[in-house]
Amino acid sequence: MMRFEKWAVVIGRFVVLSLVFLGVGCLGKTPPVQYYVLSDRPAIPAITNDAKRDYKGDFSIGVGPVEIPEILDRSQIVTRTGANRVEVAEFHRWGGSLKKEITETIVANLARLLGNYRIYSFPWRNLPEPDYRIILTIHQFDGHPGESVFLDVSWAIFNLSEKKTLAGKRSALNLSVQGTDYAGYVATQSRALSALSGEIAMAVQEIRR
Repeated sequence: MMRFEKWAVVIGRFVVLSLVFLGVGCLGKTPPVQYYVLSDRPAIPAITNDAKRDYKGDFSIGVGPVEIPEILDRSQIVTRTGANRVEVAEFHRWGGSLKKEITETIVANLARLLGNYRIYSFPWRNLPEPDYRIILTIHQFDGHPGESVFLDVSWAIFNLSEKKTLAGKRSALNLSVQGTDYAGYVATQSRALSALSGEIAMAVQEIRR
């Protein structure tokens, strides 16, 4: 009887150790972190030769600062799962600062749309003060993979030398996401910024006519 009890103790310890090692092995197999960046892809064509006749393109633009909600100002991608609930994706992250990603994407879009490469992002410490400054306040920039992306942003164009606002509005864009993964979600966020850049570019063209 004593021998049986000893074997039972040994077997029990073996089972416990096996479960512990199995648990450690499972914990060690965490998914790799995926990193994403926004891309510039203008939503409207660049200025045509005919349009350039009435368009004065010799000017500079500074883009920024861009303000984003505090919940979005982190490395993880944030999506919305309900009216009052968001989800922070631990394994899907931005390749850099989201503020900088947004700013640089808009700069690249405007440069292509306006055919003007004297467009740079805030701060412009070692560059001349730009003729115009575009300030953006993003109120919401989220959605959900496989569903939609919503961009709600206020923007304004300032003439720095005259210290006055020349144009501005609050834009609300809602785009369907193509695909169900985070790559499709981020691509749709890029499309939303492209559409916004198109609105800003048209406002700049009107100012410069």
